[in-house]
Amino acid sequence: PKKFSLPNTSDDDSPWWIEIYLFDGVENMKEIQKVLVSEGLELSLVNPEFIPSDLVLQFGATKALHAASTDSLKCHSVYSELLYMLYPTSNMRQAFKTFGLLPKMKSVLVINYHCSSANEASIRALVKGQEKDISELPEYCDTDKIKKLYEISEPESKISTLSQSIITRLIAKDFL
Repeated sequence: PKKFSLPNTSDDDSPWWIEIYLFDGVENMKEIQKVLVSEGLELSLVNPEFIPSDLVLQFGATKALHAASTDSLKCHSVYSELLYMLYPTSNMRQAFKTFGLLPKMKSVLVINYHCSSANEASIRALVKGQEKDISELPEYCDTDKIKKLYEISEPESKISTLSQSIITRLIAKDFL
């Protein structure tokens, strides 16, 4: 996994961080979904198809952790809040359908937080697949689907990266 420090926007001084795992060839997505629902995993599980870089996840996780630290979560946990924070509108149902797990998915991003009880061993035991380096993430995203979801025009995509365009929209979401 790759560990990222995040800016702490709360009143305490504890360090905020996330670890991002990318798995491919996942053979037990249905089992993971079952465990997620029945045991309430302290992890975010994200469809990599709409994530062009780890920067987008870092941004979404920072927003989710900030919402948790200010008691302003829209979802029941910081782990599901990430999915909501990544979606371009406030449609929670659509956010979960877009960024959540689908039974036929073969790839998944697992995000572990500083406030989670999960650890590297438990994550690797849960996901039956090959762990990939996070630098390979762009290979798993679908540029056309991302452009459609975030309404990124061709002229914009020539002057801005996908990640920059996405983050700009996610910032604007707070003001719409």
